[in-house]
Amino acid sequence: NWSDVARIGADYFETRELGPTALALADRIAAEHVTFEARMLAAIRFVQDDIRYQAVTLGAGGWVPRDPETILATRYGDCKDKSLLIKLFARYFGAEASAAAFVHSTDTYTLPADLPRLTRFNHAIAWFEKGGKTYWVDGTQRHQGGTLDTMTQPYYGHALLLRSGVT
Repeated sequence: NWSDVARIGADYFETRELGPTALALADRIAAEHVTFEARMLAAIRFVQDDIRYQAVTLGAGGWVPRDPETILATRYGDCKDKSLLIKLFARYFGAEASAAAFVHSTDTYTLPADLPRLTRFNHAIAWFEKGGKTYWVDGTQRHQGGTLDTMTQPYYGHALLLRSGVT
């Protein structure tokens, strides 16, 4: 069922934490920006614009994000890697954040009628909530501009939040 798929997907993301390089970056962002919104916008801009979008889908690479330290050292990552970084920064700055949300980039509207399976998805985006506001962020978008409240939030129809208990 979809709950099992969400739990399996969450297992891939929930074991990851910010390492020393990522923590130093988060601390620098926190020192330079006072509000949650400004901090998250800076973190999102870094992930979107300074981490090159490159997918390596060999073996587990199609479903399992890489370690944040590896992502930062190589300066590239796929949608899962970018979503993971955004999630980890959001949590570090005090938001509730899902590991990611799996979507299908072109055919998400038929998702509820499909058989539950991990292979139904081809893209990952980040989800976080703070102060009663919900944000969906596509880490692969570049040079969006605007504020956290006015930046484009992706709309793929349906998404599966990767967390336990999601149905």
